[in-house]
Amino acid sequence: MPNANFRQSTRMGGKGGKVGNPEKEIRADQEKNGTDQLANGPRILDKVRDQEGQIHYRYGTDSIALWFSADDLFDNPKKVFGALVKSGFGFHSRKPQEAMLAALDEYPTIREALVASSPGWMADNIYVFGDGTLIREDGLDSEILITFEPDGRFTPLGELAAWKAGVEKIVGGEPLATFLLSYAFVGPLLRFAPSYIVNPSVELVGEPECGKTTFAILATSVHAGNPNSDVGGGDSFNFSEMSFDELRRPRRDSMLLLDEQNEMDASLKLSGKMAFKHSSSSGRRRPGQEPDKGVRVALLTTANEASKDAMKAAADTVAAVGSRTCTIAFEGKIMKVCPEGFSEPLEAMNKLREFCDQQYGTAGRKFVRAVAEHVKDQGADALREKIRLFIDEFRSWIPSKTAPARVVNTFALTYAAGRLARKWGALPALEQPVAKAVQSIFELASSATVTSEPKDLEWAVRRARSVLEKNTDRTKDLSAGPDLLFWDLPFAYRKTVQKVATYYVPTENFQQALGPDCQLVLQRLRADGKLKSEGGKNPKLSIKAPTFLRLGGQRVYCITL
Repeated sequence: MPNANFRQSTRMGGKGGKVGNPEKEIRADQEKNGTDQLANGPRILDKVRDQEGQIHYRYGTDSIALWFSADDLFDNPKKVFGALVKSGFGFHSRKPQEAMLAALDEYPTIREALVASSPGWMADNIYVFGDGTLIREDGLDSEILITFEPDGRFTPLGELAAWKAGVEKIVGGEPLATFLLSYAFVGPLLRFAPSYIVNPSVELVGEPECGKTTFAILATSVHAGNPNSDVGGGDSFNFSEMSFDELRRPRRDSMLLLDEQNEMDASLKLSGKMAFKHSSSSGRRRPGQEPDKGVRVALLTTANEASKDAMKAAADTVAAVGSRTCTIAFEGKIMKVCPEGFSEPLEAMNKLREFCDQQYGTAGRKFVRAVAEHVKDQGADALREKIRLFIDEFRSWIPSKTAPARVVNTFALTYAAGRLARKWGALPALEQPVAKAVQSIFELASSATVTSEPKDLEWAVRRARSVLEKNTDRTKDLSAGPDLLFWDLPFAYRKTVQKVATYYVPTENFQQALGPDCQLVLQRLRADGKLKSEGGKNPKLSIKAPTFLRLGGQRVYCITL
């Protein structure tokens, strides 16, 4: 692999030969061709020091090149050389890798430059989008280098006026649409929000096919889209814990949609780690490395079950997750009133999903430009004060202790973002005012977020015990012998050994008594060894009734309390 010195020596060697000597002229032409190939071949193209003192290199050809930082090369050389190999450069073995490292050491010049190594705000009035384009209102024309790989999902498609008109027609009367679109503008404001506001998180919870994913895709269409994805400009929960920082980095100062909590890594779901990892604006610290800092992201997720209800953790931990997550739970379909021009709500939802593949990314740009212009004209402190006043206004409407402070903060900042987005022309003209819509969704969310008790092991034992005690008169005590008669089949059977009671409850009886909580109660009991289940690859929560129950192979839940 040629380096800078090799390239210079080749150029010098190509000047040999005398006029009138055909053999030497041919050799000189051959050397010149070789020099031209080296000059246009892979090489170090640039070396800069950014505004924070970090060193960056650009390697490649005139037609294709990659940026990488000195930190990346030192901390994760495998990643750097892997990216170069994927771009077609030959770094499969140690020899070319060592040659390039030597060339980097010998590269003669370094220049100062503004560098954007990730999307988001570079300064209070300079914002870089995920596709590598930027908005700047600093009045300067200095070069800004984009060193991250552009993502086409953030390239706008369509026109702002068409996007607004389509949204108004399909979901103009839906309070949830007003709330979610206002929430979508929170990301760019986090830089200017009060320091006590952490990265916000909103989860939409409902039954399968209730419309939560479609509404979430509408929200993310403010910033991004992808016609080839079933989650638009978002991502799925199908990722590992270690990759979460990498996943949210492209959405810095924007919004991240994660769809379908059922795909989440089991350890993340049961521990509730996601809520804690996301609320922090710093990434994971690894030995010898500085963590990512200033990663401000508004998170939107979808699930069939609230994240705190899916946990297996102590009550205090569950409560802490609940205080960091705004849970908006729905019963049945989200869209219950069919908008004008559609035969049924399902048709409108399908149209909305198609629409979000055709129009996206324009509203976010309108909003970001307005923020940058406001900072240029009135200063960042004036914007911070405006946001604070909106937050205080929303808080004045909410009774104290209605919800955890972090939850109230999320809704208050959403109100501020919606008000500013409407003022600056980025929000569609929806039927409900921003204030009314955010308040109505807050009332829906506060009950799901606050009043429900943590569904941990203690809760599961309490629920199971309550059902069994309620049906004591219908429970057959096997130690009393076969003479105890029931007009109807018993609700349950109890067998006591050394003062430890084991209950055998026909599955249908327990399911009817507990309703939708039944599955979770049983899972909590099994995890603590209080429920006997069958083994195998797909163990069932129930077992075949023991022969002494004379239930003819009927399935029962075997619970020891």
